[in-house]
Amino acid sequence: MDTYINKSPYIHLMKNSSGYYLFDINKRDILEIPQNVYYYLDLIESEDVIADDDTLHYIEVLKKRGYLKENRNRVGGNFPN
Repeated sequence: MDTYINKSPYIHLMKNSSGYYLFDINKRDILEIPQNVYYYLDLIESEDVIADDDTLHYIEVLKKRGYLKENRNRVGGNFPN
């Protein structure tokens, strides 16, 4: 499977006593994610990470659904000075 992330996706990761979460800033959506996916996404920025097939499959599904994009969406509009 050729699933990898070569740049940091525009996301924020969160965890608490009830689970692991991903806030995709571009989609403005919060998803509950498995622990292994959380740690994979948390470490990709700082080091080379080897992931199991389940993690890579989950990442691939998220990418197909439009999550984990590296670019920021531009917000249009005029803002007061």
